[in-house]
Amino acid sequence: LFDEDAIFVIPGTTSVSGDHDKAGFRTVLKRVTEMTKAGRHRQELICQYQSDSGAALVFDTHFGPDETDKYHSIHEWIFRDGRPHVWMLYVHEYDLFASLWG
Repeated sequence: LFDEDAIFVIPGTTSVSGDHDKAGFRTVLKRVTEMTKAGRHRQELICQYQSDSGAALVFDTHFGPDETDKYHSIHEWIFRDGRPHVWMLYVHEYDLFASLWG
């Protein structure tokens, strides 16, 4: 789906933070998948915007079985030649995000 030179950006200094290339981002996705399978992580899409050059999606992100650990995130997709080229994460409630992703 992504170009070979795609860029993935996650803010902060957590274990998943940084500017990742396509191969490096697979490690992040593996961790997210493990948390999802364990029932600790889920996202609910609450808003989206799409255009020819990209998209922005706003999520409520939940950790755990209740609403206690919840932060909001925006996932920005930037397209080049009709293909996703850059994916950026913007996080609200960063302190909670950092504590959950260590």
